[in-house]
Amino acid sequence: MSWRIFPAEKPRQFSDDVKAYAKELALAEALKQATDLQEVAPSFIEALGPKWGRYCIGIQRRLLGRHGTAEYLDDMLSLAWRANRFVHHYEAALLAKTLELCNIETTASERELATPQGCEKHYDCGILVAQHYSILIDSHEILNGTKLSRFPGTGEVLEALALDCVMHAALELPRSVERALELLADSVAANDLALQGTLHQDNFFKQKTERTENGRAGAQKRHAKTAELKAWTLEKYKEGSWKSANQAASELVSDVLVQSQKIGAHLTKSNAQRTIAEWIRKSS
Repeated sequence: MSWRIFPAEKPRQFSDDVKAYAKELALAEALKQATDLQEVAPSFIEALGPKWGRYCIGIQRRLLGRHGTAEYLDDMLSLAWRANRFVHHYEAALLAKTLELCNIETTASERELATPQGCEKHYDCGILVAQHYSILIDSHEILNGTKLSRFPGTGEVLEALALDCVMHAALELPRSVERALELLADSVAANDLALQGTLHQDNFFKQKTERTENGRAGAQKRHAKTAELKAWTLEKYKEGSWKSANQAASELVSDVLVQSQKIGAHLTKSNAQRTIAEWIRKSS
C-alpha cells in the first residue's frame, strides 16, 4: 500500500497523445531547474523565528530519520524542486494543448491555468505533486546529479517540498515579506498533504490488522463452539448402541441441531447428518 490521497472528484480527461506531449515538455523544463538552497545558512532560518525554526528542524529530522545523511537531504530537496516544476508544467501543458486542439474560445481563467505560473498560483502547493508524481517516476533522468538510486515515496517528496518552501521563505524574507509568507503557506500545505497520505496509509494498515485480528478471534470463537458441540455429540453417541456411524448420525441429528442452537454453534441442517457421521468415524 503506497502513500496516496483521494483523487479529484471529476478529473479532466486527456488523450494519450496530449499526455505524452505534456510529459516531454514538462520533463525538459524540470531538468533545467537548479536549486539555490546552498545559500541558506542557519541564520536565515533563525530570522523566521523560533517556531518556524522548530518546524523546519522537525521536517529535516523526519527525512534524515529514514536515511540519516545530509547528502540524502540535499538530494531530496533537488528532487522535490524538480518534481514541483515538472507537475506545474505538465498540468499547464495538458490544458494548453487540449485547448489548442479543440480550437474553441477560452476563458481568462483557462488561459491562466494553461501556464505553469497560473497553476502555481491557483493550486495548493503539493496537490499537483500528489496527483502527477507517479507519471514522473519512470523518468530516471530526473535523478541526474543526485545519489538517489530510486524514486522515494510521494509522502517523502512532499515533505522535502515543504522543507524546500520554508528554506526559500528564509531566503526571500530580507527581500519580500509577502513572498516569504506565501512560501511559508506553501510549506504548510505540502506538509499537510504528506501527513494526510501518511495517516491514510497508517489507518489502512491498522484497519487491515484489526480486521485480521477480529477475523482470527471470530474464527477461534466459532471453532470453540463447534468443538463443544462435537464433544457433546460424541458423548451422546457413546451412550447408545449403534450399527453404524450413519445410523447414529440419523438418529442423533435432531438432538444435535437443538444443542447447536442452544450453545450458538454453526451447524447447517443440510450438512448436519453427514458432519455427525464424520465426527463419529474419526473418533473410532
